Amino acid sequence: MEREGYSTFSLLLAFVGGAVAGVAAAYLSVPENRERVRSYATGSKVRASRIPRAIKDASVAAKDAFASAYRGGADGVKSDLIEEATH
Repeated sequence: MEREGYSTFSLLLAFVGGAVAGVAAAYLSVPENRERVRSYATGSKVRASRIPRAIKDASVAAKDAFASAYRGGADGVKSDLIEEATH
């Protein structure tokens, strides 16, 4: 015997989803809240646009640091430590 209709969980989920949608619609219907959400979204867009540049700058700095350490080798590190210890 197959069960027909909706399960209790799916009905509850639909009810909660409808309530959340109603709250969001009511919140956005107030002009001050719409402006607050709009300014937050604009600020997030500006911050997100800075991410690619920050990643590029960090990768260039890491590459330069690695190249410098590689060129200096272990001897360069040892000589730096000895020089610091003597001064």
